Amino acid sequence: MTKPLISVVLCNALVLFLFTSSLGASFQDEKEAKETADIKARVAKLDIPTLVEIKLRNKTKLKGYVQQISDDHFVVSDLKTDAVTNVKYAEVQRVKQVKTHHMSDFKLSAIVFGVVTVLYLLGNLTNEP
Repeated sequence: MTKPLISVVLCNALVLFLFTSSLGASFQDEKEAKETADIKARVAKLDIPTLVEIKLRNKTKLKGYVQQISDDHFVVSDLKTDAVTNVKYAEVQRVKQVKTHHMSDFKLSAIVFGVVTVLYLLGNLTNEP
């Protein structure tokens, strides 16, 4: 009596294991497809050239300028070596735009004008009797 019961329990466990493992794999595939679509949309919003930091799924990090955007990949030129790398969207774990803090010519001119004006006024105030 116990042998048939054990075989039925083992068969049920095997069927449940096979069903849940395939269900988990399809869920993982859907998750990766959504993440790839998100990365592709994020890259599509970038201007060319834009400085980015990229972390790949194999834990490799890239930092450089996006030079070209295609349907299945984008091209990044390395910041230090200018080496060009084709990066497939499916390989990317994270892409982050790096903000550059360069002042525009107008802001720089306004600051210089303000400093010169203040120095001129201070110089004229101290020369008066």
